[in-house]
Amino acid sequence: MDTIQAYKSMDEYPKNITPGQIYVDMKRHTVLIPNSPTTFIPFHVSTIKSVSDQVQGQWTFLRINFHIAGGNTNQYPPMEDTNNLWVKELMMKTASRDDKQGLSLASQQIKQCLK
Repeated sequence: MDTIQAYKSMDEYPKNITPGQIYVDMKRHTVLIPNSPTTFIPFHVSTIKSVSDQVQGQWTFLRINFHIAGGNTNQYPPMEDTNNLWVKELMMKTASRDDKQGLSLASQQIKQCLK
């Protein structure tokens, strides 16, 4: 498997990203996860195994499971550096909203991109 790279530099990130919110780039098949209000970490959708959202009371949760080395759903090359880490899952939480925005919308967009 070759290296997966959605963007060569931060200059290629979409210009209409809302600070602090998940952005799904359908053209590049990438999910940009906010690391801080102004920085994002890109994940190519081919690294995503599954996504789910759940509303519990006043909170909405988004869970993203990733393919990992040694998993049975996707083969990744062995790590050359044993100090490297794989992200196995990511969970985000936000206050629930009545409208279809936020984590529920991000979940739908990611699922659409996975197709």
